[in-house]
Amino acid sequence: MKYAIIILAILMAGCAATPLIPQITVSYDKFKNQAEIRTYPSIIIHSEYDGLISLRTWASYLCEGDTSCKTKYININFISESYYGWQYLSSNELILIADNERINLGEVIREGSALGGSHTVELMGTIVPIETFRKIANANLVEGKLGITIFSMEYKNRELFRMLLAKVDRAY
Repeated sequence: MKYAIIILAILMAGCAATPLIPQITVSYDKFKNQAEIRTYPSIIIHSEYDGLISLRTWASYLCEGDTSCKTKYININFISESYYGWQYLSSNELILIADNERINLGEVIREGSALGGSHTVELMGTIVPIETFRKIANANLVEGKLGITIFSMEYKNRELFRMLLAKVDRAY
């Protein structure tokens, strides 16, 4: 029994130290006959706002059937964790600047919120045309403002966005 606990502890430590491999996942809902294609894991965005624990983003789209497809729109999703309560309840406009081009995406849709012990978690999203997403994915520099949060997304951190575009471009 003692050895089983030690082996379990070693395995768990190894799993925690193993970095997540960036990938595109496809999950199929057989009841809806619908596949969700998304980036994984979410991309951590650096923020200038001190009260924010983290702001992460990922992209996804839906297809009929169990495979990838051509799409005209991509969902850009955000998850925020904060020590100071609701950050986006009344201020949730999303503006991006991709290589000096201002992209006003309007208000994001709040998809859910929860109090998580000492912090608040908020889930938001917006739908963008594929060409707008392409600009965001391929820009050298992307800066943004979501509500009161100012952030940037480095080129290397948007590799998953470019991988998602490649999947769309390869679909028939």
